[in-house]
Amino acid sequence: FGTTTFFFFMRALTVSNDKKWVSDWTNFDSIKQGLNDFVKSEKLALGYAGLAGMTIAMIAMSWKGFPYIMGIIAIYLGFQMLINAFRRVDSLTTGMLGLVALGLPVLLSYPYYQTMGFINTWWEAPAYILLGYMMMTALMVTTRDLPWLLVIGSSTLIALVFYLLLTYVFTELGFLLFSGQGYFVRTKLFDTIAEAQPPKFADFVFAFGPVSLWLALFGVGWMAYQLFYQNQWKKDYLFVMVWALVSLYMAQSAVRFIFNATPIVSLISGWITWLIIKWADFPVILQIWSSYWGKRGNLFYWLSLFSLGIGFWFFFTISILVGILTAIILIVLVMVIGHMDSQDDDQYRFRDRLSGLRKSFEMKRAFVALFVGLFIFLPNTFYGYDAGVPFEDKKEHDAGVYNFLSYDFLRPEEYDYGQRNNATYMSQFSEGVSGMYSSNLSSNQLWYMGNTGPSFPSDYWIEGLEWLAEQDTNETPENRPGFMAWWDYGFWAIDIGEHPTVADNFQFGYQIAGNFIASQSEHEAISLLLYRILETEVNRDTGKFNPDVRNKLLENGFLSETNVSDFEHIVMNPGDYIPKNSDGSNQDINKRNAAIRAGNPILMTMDRSTIADLLWEMEQITGKSIRYFAADTRMMAYGPNIGE
Repeated sequence: FGTTTFFFFMRALTVSNDKKWVSDWTNFDSIKQGLNDFVKSEKLALGYAGLAGMTIAMIAMSWKGFPYIMGIIAIYLGFQMLINAFRRVDSLTTGMLGLVALGLPVLLSYPYYQTMGFINTWWEAPAYILLGYMMMTALMVTTRDLPWLLVIGSSTLIALVFYLLLTYVFTELGFLLFSGQGYFVRTKLFDTIAEAQPPKFADFVFAFGPVSLWLALFGVGWMAYQLFYQNQWKKDYLFVMVWALVSLYMAQSAVRFIFNATPIVSLISGWITWLIIKWADFPVILQIWSSYWGKRGNLFYWLSLFSLGIGFWFFFTISILVGILTAIILIVLVMVIGHMDSQDDDQYRFRDRLSGLRKSFEMKRAFVALFVGLFIFLPNTFYGYDAGVPFEDKKEHDAGVYNFLSYDFLRPEEYDYGQRNNATYMSQFSEGVSGMYSSNLSSNQLWYMGNTGPSFPSDYWIEGLEWLAEQDTNETPENRPGFMAWWDYGFWAIDIGEHPTVADNFQFGYQIAGNFIASQSEHEAISLLLYRILETEVNRDTGKFNPDVRNKLLENGFLSETNVSDFEHIVMNPGDYIPKNSDGSNQDINKRNAAIRAGNPILMTMDRSTIADLLWEMEQITGKSIRYFAADTRMMAYGPNIGE
């Protein structure tokens, strides 16, 4: 959908006209007439911009990160209007297209986020992006006739003032905007998210394909060269450059953003590849072949290529010699038949036809064919195959690739080369690599695959969650007892297990889940379950428990009045309980974690049996309970690095 958005917006840019619509921005009638003319003349461009906005709105209904798409468009529009000011081009068309594309998703998504209660959390950022863009547009459009140096200088000054205000005065708003809603901030939570880690350079390159990535980077440079040095100004070139640079920056900042950069890398590398193919001028081969090989010359040309493909296949699957000989024999056979077939059309000798063949195959065409085939088509096809195979099944497919390749130089060594003189080490490979693949498919070692790919819940998770779905069926799913695990498994519990979850993939509730997983005793674990139920019962308006809960806590000496009041204060003011550094600043501890570590000891003043009794009483009063917990080895840290 993001790529579709950019396609629609690029179409809007290419079909629009940067005409001087308003002759005088100080005259109301002139403004009215100009805007009226603009709307009448640019209906197609406005329609494409509207389609872009509607597509972003669709994304906004399912992904809170949709402001990144708006951000790319806004960054482009800012640069475009600055360049327009320098080139003395009216920016009204650019500004209006951006207003439609950015305004629609903000307006259409408001009811959804308002209903969900996420206005402050997720909707504010795109709203402020739209507001900032509108201010910039008003400035750049209405100052069209002023000197460009004055316009750009004043715009830069205003932008600097806003940056300083957001950095030092309106810090929360600045954090919301500059951190990308938290996507680009390194926190303790993000250190537990594998896809939030910066990719290693090798992984970054091979995620796109080593040649494809460099072609894309060259394409960005080539577009910049054409724009600024060849005076071939194209708005879509600038847009694609901004899209590429922002996407690649995001991709190197976190693994998960590689998905967002893949379309633009593919687009630009494909464009450069096509330019290379056009430079090779392959249609000339068909023309020469047709002129030397009769009216069915095209047919014999494609038969020759097919023969070459068969030889190429045998080259890998049987042997080098068989592959080369097969290709030669089949191509010679095709040429002989072609020569015999065309005898009635011309009087060329077979030697003359071969001479024409040599003329068509220039060195640049052979080089381009090998380059595209060996460095673009083959590796990207294999990367696509690798990406489509789940990690749970990669071993079997990896073995299939090994068996497909027929000779040693395409097969890896089956042992650590540095241990080749270690007799003890080498004794385990009595059957060689084939033994590893044939009899030890359970091994996770991969030779060819594993660069990327999806991963699905293991069988034991599926079986466990299906069992969970069969429990408490007398209740609707939202009213069933809660499930607790680390946040990664929250959506599985909701979708497969059909039970509410304490922590989910939006990182809600991960603090209490983390404390429960790391609890040091049954006493502490039960206390944390009670804490989770009690914290939701503190009224956020009054800061007090409701009478039923409060009376039960004070009943039978469960807790004292002081303990209850302290607990209420902790829940209402979690930031007050963050430990301090020696200089008085807050330690790097989440306020909810601080509240848990301050509030749970109050509950642990009761012994284990008493806490269990009170927990049961609270479940009866509130109708809330947490009865299921799941853990596996992936929840535990085994080393200092992510994934170990």
